[in-house]
Amino acid sequence: MNLLFNRSSFHLSIISGILIGFAYPPFPGITAWFGFVPLIHIWLSESPKESARWSFLSAVIANTISFYWIGLNSGASLFPVLLSLISCIIYLSSMWALVGFLLSHLNKRFGNGLAMIPFVWVTFEWLRSFGPLGFPWANLAITQTKFLPLIQIIDTTGSEGVGFWILLLNTLLYIFLRANIFDKKLVISLILVFLIPWVFGTIRFQFFETKHNIKSRTISAIQPN
Repeated sequence: MNLLFNRSSFHLSIISGILIGFAYPPFPGITAWFGFVPLIHIWLSESPKESARWSFLSAVIANTISFYWIGLNSGASLFPVLLSLISCIIYLSSMWALVGFLLSHLNKRFGNGLAMIPFVWVTFEWLRSFGPLGFPWANLAITQTKFLPLIQIIDTTGSEGVGFWILLLNTLLYIFLRANIFDKKLVISLILVFLIPWVFGTIRFQFFETKHNIKSRTISAIQPN
């Protein structure tokens, strides 16, 4: 894996941005499971300032891919539509920059940046959900909507639980790829972290099907504007 981690931070940020951007609908979201790995390397190896800069670049790419549709609003003229899109991308990317700065700072000062990654990310996701600028469409849980068993944990953890799972999975994968030897315990941990939400969701599905004897439901979702 040195072929990946020996690349410049510029290349790593682009790789992460593309992988994460294409994890959002209508794409299936699989790339979110490993898309943060290059970015994690930046967070742990660069200074806080550089980490923030490359995180911002990665976010601009990811958010442009994910939310380009804001610029396709046919009910407004070109200028306000483009202004809305650019403002949205800058706003969302600023969160990534803050995450990158904070994680790099924690890693440089305390040496525990890896352990803090899932916690810092979901904290910023949670904070971003408040106020008139709340933007839940950018939550990582949205990337997993095609995997119904997986997202059943939202009932217990909220959408942040899925984001935590994604960052934890990426963190363990990063540790595995950076290890010089094959660590059996790490592999088992990685497999368990990946499987537990799926098993939980599958059991939950079976419970409701058995209890209510209903194989499917017809629902409608309405977005207030």
